[in-house]
Amino acid sequence: MAEIEKELVMTPFPKVLLLTALIGLSPLAVFTGPFEDGVNAYNAKDYAGAEALYRKAATEGHIKAQHNMGHLYENGFGVEQSYEQAASWYSKAAAQGFSLSQYALGLLYEDGNGVAQSDELAAYWYEKAADQGIAGAQLKLGWLYDGGKGVPQSSELAVHWYQKAADQGLVYAQSSLGDAYWRGKGIAQDSEQAMYWYEKAAGQGHLTALYDIIRIYEHGEGGIPQSDEKALYWAQKGADLGHAGAQSSLAGYYAEGKGVAQSYEQAAYWYEKFADGMISTFKYRLGLQFEEGDRVPQSYEKAAKWYEKAADRGSEKGQYRLGILYETGKGVAQSYEKAAELYKEIWDIPDADYRLGVLYVNGTGVAQSYKQAAELFEDVARADGRQATARYRLANLYVAGKGVTQSYEQSAKWFREAAVLGNVGAQYALAQQYYHGHGVEKSYDKTVIWLKKAAESDYGPAKKALKRFGVE
Repeated sequence: MAEIEKELVMTPFPKVLLLTALIGLSPLAVFTGPFEDGVNAYNAKDYAGAEALYRKAATEGHIKAQHNMGHLYENGFGVEQSYEQAASWYSKAAAQGFSLSQYALGLLYEDGNGVAQSDELAAYWYEKAADQGIAGAQLKLGWLYDGGKGVPQSSELAVHWYQKAADQGLVYAQSSLGDAYWRGKGIAQDSEQAMYWYEKAAGQGHLTALYDIIRIYEHGEGGIPQSDEKALYWAQKGADLGHAGAQSSLAGYYAEGKGVAQSYEQAAYWYEKFADGMISTFKYRLGLQFEEGDRVPQSYEKAAKWYEKAADRGSEKGQYRLGILYETGKGVAQSYEKAAELYKEIWDIPDADYRLGVLYVNGTGVAQSYKQAAELFEDVARADGRQATARYRLANLYVAGKGVTQSYEQSAKWFREAAVLGNVGAQYALAQQYYHGHGVEKSYDKTVIWLKKAAESDYGPAKKALKRFGVE
């Protein structure tokens, strides 16, 4: 009677690369019995019925029924999930030479599921299955030889098993074989052979191999000629498969016109595809690109969209830039209220507190409060030693006694800090305080010094004051 093996399922994470197969029937099978009836019950999703039938056949020594009992216990189909029971049933069939059970038992030993973890026993059972042509076992055995786990390290034997599995079309084996050729590990270095196997793997959707190809063609590595056209070809394939790195590369090619006609519109399309699946940092950066028109068509609307996406993922930078857009009405309906709301939720960007302070001074989007403004400006000044404007505004509040007790001493302190940081208005205001002796000892010389500082920045009032004093 002809049986077929259920397709082995690929996953993107190598540690659980291949799931155990369930043994089924040939579409043409007409025989009946406990095993065959069990397969039919399983296919009808009657797992409890399948378990009873498989168990009957398995206890009578039916090897494939024993394997399928292992599969049921491993996955919890029709029985309470139990790796221990799965290992017991796989062991029965494996001991009789059944290759898929040998492979399944190797997986359990490698991961320590239902049995004491043992790379040595994993390698033992993988080799049994590999010798019978099970591609997954061949690949797993190759990885063990590569890492020297459970077997003496041997790059040559790793390549031997990679080759066998790769020849059967196993995508991870093709990628591993490409790596071996690229590095000259276990086999003579051969960039062309490496590219052959990388392209085989990439053609099946292996994203790491695909990105390696893009990088190699983009830079011309390992003796492979640089080719924008080939890099573009593989970037397009990867981008269509959803590979973030390929999408970013493809966007860059369109932005720079490398291997393709330059198109900021296409660049923007692929940058958005890339950013959509990435962490907040990339969403924020794309927002900046749209705001500044950097390699994409300038668009405040799209900048706002991506800043908001970044903010939704916890990016304070994205939230801050979105607040500015609401404050200025660029790309969104102008709203001081929304801007203030966004600024208030930001903890680690002093400039957000500064802008919120300005809103409190002006009473836009919030109830006017000089006291709140003064507290925010002082917080900014203490948090950011280079923030001159907050110091300047705080000094002005002390001059006017708004939100704080009027104090020329405090205004002079904050004007001086802002003036040292290069704020022209503060330099001129400090000169005035020295001239009048407000909060500082009156000093003509210091008046002139700070007027000159402001005049160096072409500040008109300072230049006029110097001219009145007859100072060049």
